[in-house]
Amino acid sequence: MRLDPASAGATAARLLYDLVSIYTPPGREHEALPVIEEWASRLGLAAGLDRHGNIIVAPEDWNGSLPVVALASHVDTVPGMLKPVLEEGAVAGRGAVDAKGPLAAMIVGLSLAAAEGLECSAAVMALLGEEAESPGAWGLLASGEVPPFIVIGEPTGGDGVAIGYRGSLKLEALCTGEGGHAASSGEGAAWRLVEGLAKVKSVLEPSTLTVLRAGEAWNVAPSRAEAVIDKRFQESPTDALAAAADACGSLGPGCGCSRLWLLSPVRIPLASPVPRSLVAALRSEGVRPRVSVKQGTSDMNILYWAARSIAAYGPGDPRLAHTDRERVSMEELGRAARVYAAVVRRLCRGAWETLRS
Repeated sequence: MRLDPASAGATAARLLYDLVSIYTPPGREHEALPVIEEWASRLGLAAGLDRHGNIIVAPEDWNGSLPVVALASHVDTVPGMLKPVLEEGAVAGRGAVDAKGPLAAMIVGLSLAAAEGLECSAAVMALLGEEAESPGAWGLLASGEVPPFIVIGEPTGGDGVAIGYRGSLKLEALCTGEGGHAASSGEGAAWRLVEGLAKVKSVLEPSTLTVLRAGEAWNVAPSRAEAVIDKRFQESPTDALAAAADACGSLGPGCGCSRLWLLSPVRIPLASPVPRSLVAALRSEGVRPRVSVKQGTSDMNILYWAARSIAAYGPGDPRLAHTDRERVSMEELGRAARVYAAVVRRLCRGAWETLRS
């Protein structure tokens, strides 16, 4: 169907409602593929999977080569299904903000752009496992298949252009001890972990304790206790790793770090083609753009290393991400779809000149 830009918000809202009606935590992303395929067909596009498991939406005549411009988001969500709601000009449900809302607007935006004709290849990419360990983005990076120009679909309030993200350091702590009857087993692993985490907190301040696991019965002291500590940082990765080493060393006897996960912080110049195009598109919508560095992390932290230019933009209040109050308005979805369409057209027009420089 030929999509009217004025109806982009209503179309994106219906697509988003269908997406939030499907529970897609990491590992179950492909359950959304039939819905995306159906909507892609309605919008003059085609959908399928790449060899890394990412869902790709592109114009029907796309030959499968590396797109020059990618609108990259994700369909997986944090655990916990929410009741999907479409009413009062808004959509609510798990992932409405992070990041099925941006994904729906990207698919509609690509349809708008393709209907006017594209001067380069462009595609929407729903990258696998963004809320987990990002195998989709890492697969693209490892295989040399990162598109040169990427818009990351993450919530920025609908008026923000994110030119950077903080880094992320995750530590998995493990303590072991003598298990057995609670009346006679001694210290046990759980107390060792609790005491060790108090020391880690002082070394890695500020940080967040996100996972805590120990014990299977109320009268048995556990022989094993585990925790995950998440620290976001802006300093150099070398300094972050030094702090991690100090934290692991502070855990105490019987404890240590079993695994470490690090994503470096990223920041790109505002004058780079993608953020510059986003700013121009927002202004054409009568919006005064905000430029920010986001406090979390995203697949931008990974794809940044191989992309020619990259930035993040999307509908939705980022303060609602991962909460039970995820909700995004139809008006914001429509504006985002038109912004994505304008950015694709603008980047395609200037792509070859930029790549030659």
